[in-house]
Amino acid sequence: MMALQQAGIAAGVVQNVEDQMLHDRQLAARGFFEEIDHVKKGKVVATGIALGLTGTPGRTTGTRAAIGQDNAYVFGELLGLSSEELQDYLNAGVIETAG
Repeated sequence: MMALQQAGIAAGVVQNVEDQMLHDRQLAARGFFEEIDHVKKGKVVATGIALGLTGTPGRTTGTRAAIGQDNAYVFGELLGLSSEELQDYLNAGVIETAG
């Protein structure tokens, strides 16, 4: 990055999320990373809302349902699959299992 910038080429460091969380002072000052409640993992640190609105600052209140949590309702009641059909799809890996 420094060599490119010294040569007059616009360049910036490429960061992964861990780099940003540990080393990006601007993101830290903005409070970009949030601690939220995850449905399976408990408290986790996650990226926050990218827009920094002062009048109406947003926050992530937590994760929602786990993947597959509503399978029985969606595939059974809404789409009419029998419990046997749903189980066949779950066993085949076509539908993600809850949990």
